[in-house]
Amino acid sequence: MTVESAEAGQTDALETSEAAGGGWKRRGVLRAVALRLLALPPTLIVLVTFSFLITAVLPSNPARVVLGDMASGEAVAEFNHELGLDQPVIEQYFMYWGRLLRGDLGTSFYSGLPVGDEIAHRAGSTLALIVSALILAFAMGVGIALVGTRFPGRFADRSGSFVVSVSQSIPPFVLGIVLLYLLSYQFGIAPPPSGQQPLAAETPPQVTGVLAIDMVLAGRFSELGSVLSHMALPVTALAFGYLAFFARITRPALETAMASDQVQFARTLGLSEARVLHYGWLEARVPVIAYSGQLFAEMLGATAILETIFSWNGLGQWAITSILKLDIPSIQGFVLVAGTATFVVFFALDFIAKALDPRIRYDRN
Repeated sequence: MTVESAEAGQTDALETSEAAGGGWKRRGVLRAVALRLLALPPTLIVLVTFSFLITAVLPSNPARVVLGDMASGEAVAEFNHELGLDQPVIEQYFMYWGRLLRGDLGTSFYSGLPVGDEIAHRAGSTLALIVSALILAFAMGVGIALVGTRFPGRFADRSGSFVVSVSQSIPPFVLGIVLLYLLSYQFGIAPPPSGQQPLAAETPPQVTGVLAIDMVLAGRFSELGSVLSHMALPVTALAFGYLAFFARITRPALETAMASDQVQFARTLGLSEARVLHYGWLEARVPVIAYSGQLFAEMLGATAILETIFSWNGLGQWAITSILKLDIPSIQGFVLVAGTATFVVFFALDFIAKALDPRIRYDRN
């Protein structure tokens, strides 16, 4: 056998091995996707059951809440019969499933509109608020952790620790009220809590549900600044309330990464400390980004009070109004959508973590 043929054989073997390894990786990813998709039906069953039970076991009478205390017994009985509320709980449960399987989330007791349409109309507003606040909280929290790790014990580190302590001490809705009072009512540099745009402004045709994007799509660029100014206070209040979570999870992860062999090797090569810190962040970013899924779920609940304060007209404000009015279909629809959205976010972040860190092996799950 010649040298050339031996080298060619080794090359073919290496390519075959790499191809096999790539095949295993692809199968591992496909297996992971399949397992997570298989988890979706039982998750939805639990969500549907929970959303039904939290309203079915309420001691109050929805008919009395909707029709008023002066309604006659006949009117109450007719209301309950039309909605199936006079049936046994188990029958109401299966009727609820039947509507959901037809894609029907029910009809609001008060607006008379399909709950699905109500949710679709408001979902974009809430997502815009949460995503914007999540990005801002991520930037501030990670920035504080990076600066603190770069200059431990110095003024920048102590200042960042103070900001984190304040963030943990002030709920977002309290900060929102304070900012609104100071910047809007006292100094007049922020718009009043009139929603996402001035009261007299005309709303553009809804395409995405995110007002800023719909303004751009409608070509109304001159009004975009007003929309962004209305977003500033609620986004800042929500982001400041959660930056501490990012700072506190990033700092220990970053310190552990900075002590790793890879980072120490980068130092021995004479790289700048800023470059070394960048490599440390690359090591620590996966748990930080994965934690964003949990914060998304928490923010989904925290936006409710903020949306009410700023008249945001999003899902959170709508959910609070529905609870106060005991609008059962709306409450159930909100629980289902919020739970499903949280599951989808966790599902997506799981694969983002894999894309950021190839060492995560799905074929071992």
